[in-house]
Amino acid sequence: MDSDVFCVLCGGPFALEQHIYNINPDRSQFQWLYQVQLLGTVSALRNLRMTSANESHTNLCENEETFLSETIGWKIGDADFFQLGLAIYQVLTEDEAGDAIFPLHQACIEIACRVIDVHAMEENEALDSACSALYRMLQDHLHAEPHVTGTKHDILGLKSTCDSTARSVLAIDNLGWWSGSYEKYFTDPLHILHLTPTIFSMLQSLPQNCTCPSVIPISTSRFQGLQGLPSELLERITDLLPPHLIMSLRQSSRTLAQKIPLDDRFWRRRLCDGSLLRYVWDIDERQVKQLLRNTTGGRGGGWSNLVRNLQLEVAYITDQHSGGSEDFIVGLWNRRRIWRIIEDAYTQPHWLKYRVPIHPKIENQNTILVFNYGKISAIGCFIVAMVLAAAWDSRAQES
Repeated sequence: MDSDVFCVLCGGPFALEQHIYNINPDRSQFQWLYQVQLLGTVSALRNLRMTSANESHTNLCENEETFLSETIGWKIGDADFFQLGLAIYQVLTEDEAGDAIFPLHQACIEIACRVIDVHAMEENEALDSACSALYRMLQDHLHAEPHVTGTKHDILGLKSTCDSTARSVLAIDNLGWWSGSYEKYFTDPLHILHLTPTIFSMLQSLPQNCTCPSVIPISTSRFQGLQGLPSELLERITDLLPPHLIMSLRQSSRTLAQKIPLDDRFWRRRLCDGSLLRYVWDIDERQVKQLLRNTTGGRGGGWSNLVRNLQLEVAYITDQHSGGSEDFIVGLWNRRRIWRIIEDAYTQPHWLKYRVPIHPKIENQNTILVFNYGKISAIGCFIVAMVLAAAWDSRAQES
């Protein structure tokens, strides 16, 4: 891929050349590459317009100062110029105020906004718009010291390797292109067909977890605080907590480890709601339950094994795959790759100074834990839990 114009979030092109490296541009897995949106500021749109056409464009961003265009296309030969309506704009260059217009894949923008939303919830950030935060992040990296990769516009260092794997097609050499190792970087990372049925098929092929009760009934009368709450009440509370906080609670005491089991229900719910593997957010839990009901014997164990196997298969795929059911793994691999690129960029030290916390972390001096709540529901749930625990202790003392 020789063009200097590419999506700075994934390194992929906005169009595929015909008859090059056996690429078939008509394959459905590649169509997402052609769906482009322009992200910038309203002022940059005005300053970087190359034509006299002064038309208004639909802004899909909630923030009035940040501009996100509707989906457009780009043709090889257009260089760093994109047409929006009748107007033509120059991209990936700064105006006098230091603002720029970034052409990005629509799929990459959606993944990036999810990454930013997740971090905003987990780290208590004040966030006006994920779209605006994405633009500020890209602008900051554009202004940062140039990358050593030597590739023009490579502001996130995509022409490099990570875990012995190229971060993008920019880092693939000519031999890798001829071998077909580029295809996994071009597979649609957003619309993954048959995801839920394929996940369920993987589950069916795994051994069931032990169904023996792992929790030994214990008396709550001699415990205070959260440890003294009935298991049923703790279950209701932990249903609203993020997985990392549940793990922390289990590690805080042997009693809570016994009363908060990590059973199949936990692994299934957390995988399906996207809180366990953040880049897997589109498993349909209702469809999973229906498939479980329709399965002979209702076999549905092995969810913890499924999570482990899914992580391994997505992380380590081969360059050549036979298609079919494996396509969903390749799509998830590409999604995870893009997720990690954006996550790394969003947590860079020179960018962290621009991120605004809502409130500091809450430290519990009675345990070794430092709680960092992401969702308001988690904070409220914990407060309610402490109130209930205090009330339960008072009731126990009175009786």
